[in-house]
Amino acid sequence: MAAGSNCEVGQVDKASVVGSITGILLDCAVMSYMFMERHLFIIYEALTNNKYITVGGQHRVPVAGIGSVSLNMILPNRTSTLTLTDAFYIPTLGANLVSLGVLHRKGASVRSWINGLIISKNNKDLFSATLGGSTGTLY
Repeated sequence: MAAGSNCEVGQVDKASVVGSITGILLDCAVMSYMFMERHLFIIYEALTNNKYITVGGQHRVPVAGIGSVSLNMILPNRTSTLTLTDAFYIPTLGANLVSLGVLHRKGASVRSWINGLIISKNNKDLFSATLGGSTGTLY
């Protein structure tokens, strides 16, 4: 999925979260943070300007709103609170997606650990993701 382009998602990996949330998939192909669960937004503005993302290169999926999402993330030795700004609310999306590209552009780095990867910024771990999928590989 990509906002306004014809780029399709490949394999993604799941981050661990605390609380009532379906889960989060880390994606290196999406160009924005995208969430299907409205209750995750701490700041929210409904959109009425027909903004959409393209899925599979042919299906337009409407973006209902934009805002900030606050998440309690599970790390190997503790939890952390992470706030993602400029996140799209897309109620018809099949998963909550966090863009690794956006995190990287905002100064975050990725490092491997035995079960997956850890995202950090300014030497502080933000969250971790476990290897998933049938192949158990990261993309």
